[in-house]
Amino acid sequence: MKPALCRIASRAAMNLHADRRRFARGPLDELAPQVTLWRSPTQNRGEPSAFFETANEVSGRNLTPFFDQVYRSSNVFDYGIQDLTSTREGDHYRTTVVVRRFGEAVFPVDVLIVFENGDRATERWAGEDRWKLYTYERNSRALTAQVDPNRVLLLDVNYTNNSKTLKPQTGRASTKWALEWMVWLQDCLLSWAALV
Repeated sequence: MKPALCRIASRAAMNLHADRRRFARGPLDELAPQVTLWRSPTQNRGEPSAFFETANEVSGRNLTPFFDQVYRSSNVFDYGIQDLTSTREGDHYRTTVVVRRFGEAVFPVDVLIVFENGDRATERWAGEDRWKLYTYERNSRALTAQVDPNRVLLLDVNYTNNSKTLKPQTGRASTKWALEWMVWLQDCLLSWAALV
């Protein structure tokens, strides 16, 4: 199998998996064995267009827009929370969330907003516009906002911009980075000890 075709099949497989996660179980389930055959180094299945035709046929849907983004362009998937504010106005809080599509590729995503009292608001965004504004009037202020909380979109190139919080997480972050650094230092010392 040609290396370029293998990369195409891998990226297509990841995106088909994301699509399957979005739709739960459905017509794309029958496509999984076809993707496995296409990725097999012993099988020679021809050009990518033949794979796309097979995918359309097996799924019973027109997946051409999907493959246009994944294969025929260099567009990247990147969604994130651009802004999260929650201000007190009288006896309630006004919360605004700006969700942004930083990349060029389009994929529908969920947006989850969690409030201090435990309430949750989940919005479904088609992701076609460059950004989307959500506004809430609630009795408690927002705590966090997150795009794609279930990690359905596997090809998102930057997960670090997918969430924002109004409650500082400095303790957790410093502990995480300190532990990462200690593991790195331990690996270096073990490598040095093996050479001495």
